[in-house]
Amino acid sequence: FAMFYARNGLPHKIRELLETSQRSEEDKKDLEQFLLEAYCHPQHTGELLKELKTNTQKVERIINKRLAQKIIVSLGRSESFDEMISFFESLKNLDVISEELIDGLFEFLDKSS
Repeated sequence: FAMFYARNGLPHKIRELLETSQRSEEDKKDLEQFLLEAYCHPQHTGELLKELKTNTQKVERIINKRLAQKIIVSLGRSESFDEMISFFESLKNLDVISEELIDGLFEFLDKSS
């Protein structure tokens, strides 16, 4: 269900799953990734920005290439360019930067100028 909730921008449903039952660490990590993915929907950009600022260590622990790219696209779409660059810089010590991620970043920066 969590993947469905994430793709449809329903973070409150994923939070319920996280809070209502005992989960293994791997399951928690998966749910936290789906929660961040749900925050990437345009109507939840504020929650995404808050999560990136207040839970930096958790984000660094659960981030992967696909999720990093979704976050960059979401921040670019919402024209949160300073936050997008800051998030990108926070990824430099993690193994999640891909060519697609860099291309996406430059595409949004070109559009903003």
